[in-house]
This record gives sequence, structure tokens and C-alpha cells, in this order.
Amino acid sequence: MMRDRIGQDCLHVPSARFGLLLALRHWFRPGERVLLAPTNCESVLFVVLAAGLTPVMAPVSWRDGNLDVEAVDWSGVSGVLTTHLYGQPDRMDALTAACSRHAVTIIDDAAHAMLTTVRGRPAGTFGAAGVFSLAKHGRAMSGGFLTCPDPADLQALAAARDELLVPGRQLPAVLRPVIRETIYRTGLVRPVWNALRRLGLVRVDRTPPARPRARPARGARRPRPPP
Repeated sequence: MMRDRIGQDCLHVPSARFGLLLALRHWFRPGERVLLAPTNCESVLFVVLAAGLTPVMAPVSWRDGNLDVEAVDWSGVSGVLTTHLYGQPDRMDALTAACSRHAVTIIDDAAHAMLTTVRGRPAGTFGAAGVFSLAKHGRAMSGGFLTCPDPADLQALAAARDELLVPGRQLPAVLRPVIRETIYRTGLVRPVWNALRRLGLVRVDRTPPARPRARPARGARRPRPPP
């Protein structure tokens, strides 16, 4: 479905952040500088660091919180992550033109922009690679897609994904949100919760919170500490 919608093959990943990590490690060398907006989730910053790259905070537009392309200092920058904050697209015409002039690689982070298009073109397809998040759309709660126009790159990314993931751990990650959503939609939240409590799988702490100490009235003498 994603391939038909965006016109590119896609690779399923446990999360959009994991897809970003794969893309950053594939297209950049350790230590290279990657531009991102400070309005991005802090986890994106951590992904850049985990990839061994140097994050560079970009100026943002007061209009929408996305990259302010004209104010960017492109010196020494090797790559840029799009923002598409809350689904509002970056100014992709200006951004792609600037990146082309400065030989900067775009990784199109469309985690906020699953259904966003720019001049009829889906967000996530403007760079060397793009990532989509299922966790932020509908009730999938986990998972995402990594896409790129070159099948050879996508094959290399699939090999890198399989090398990093622990065998056998993917199925629980897929089933857990499906089971959670099934329980939610069938109205079984309370019965399941009570059953888990009886089985001892969850524990509810009913200890009342401690009351805050009363502050002395203004002007009242504070008790002296013991010598």
C-alpha cells in the first residue's frame, strides 16, 4: 500500500527512528555534520548522535517551526533532516535547490507527515531516503517504513536492518500494539486489567501520596535548627 501511494519501494522497520539510524549510517561517514531543526523531537537528535554524526541546529521559521532555508549556514554541512512539523511541510522547493547547490544530502523525515504532499508529491520522497512513522498515525502505535528510490540502496538497508535486529524479537513488537488495539476496541480494558492484577502480572500501589509540608505564615518566626 505504501509503495502504491508514494511510488517507491518501502522497507518495514520497527520505528521511524530506527529507519533514520539506518539511513544516516548508510549515507554519511562518522563525524559528518547533519542539519536538523531544534523543533524536532529530541529522540531525532539522539539518533544523529547514535549514528556517530555531528548534529547542527538549524534556524527555524517563525511561521511554521520548520527550517528557515535562507538563514542556514551551509558551510561544512553534509546532510539535512527535514522537519515537516506536525504535518506542515518544509519549503521543499527552496530546500532541495539549496541542497543541490551545496551538495548536501536530504534525508526526508516524514514521521509527522504520512499524508502530507507538496505540489502533489508525497513527503518522504524528496531525499536520498525517507522515513514514515506508523506510531503517530491511527492506532498502529509502533513500526514505520524506510524508502529510497534506488533498489540497490534499499537492499543494502534491508541487510543492515537484519544485521542490527535480534532474531525473533520482531514478532512481539508487531503483535503487542495489535493486541492492545484489539483490547481497546472491544471494550475489554477493565476485564483484562483485573485479570492481570489477579495473576500478579501488574501491581497497583495504593499508598496515599505524602502531604506537602505547610509553609509558615508570612512574618512568622521559623524554628531554629538544633545546635
